[in-house]
Amino acid sequence: MDPKQINIDQIPKQFCEKMLVGSNNQFFVVMPLVGQNATAYAITPEHAKRLVKTLQEHVAKFEMNIRPIPDMGGAIPSPIQTSDLPPQEGNGPKK
Repeated sequence: MDPKQINIDQIPKQFCEKMLVGSNNQFFVVMPLVGQNATAYAITPEHAKRLVKTLQEHVAKFEMNIRPIPDMGGAIPSPIQTSDLPPQEGNGPKK
């Protein structure tokens, strides 16, 4: 798949609220958390380094063209809050 042909506005996506990262002497593990769900991905050290470089380039481009991104430490609010979601059947207030 050619990454240049992917339209990121048209692909399905979920907001990742937190990213866990770990490593051992063979690979890195990245685990995006979406609500209570997580999927772990193992990547080689070379791919991890490429990922860091790509993210740095995209963040720099975003900040140059759109807006600065504040460093919020560990307190980064999710762009979608639970209160923004429509109630699901069976999860609403009890009557």
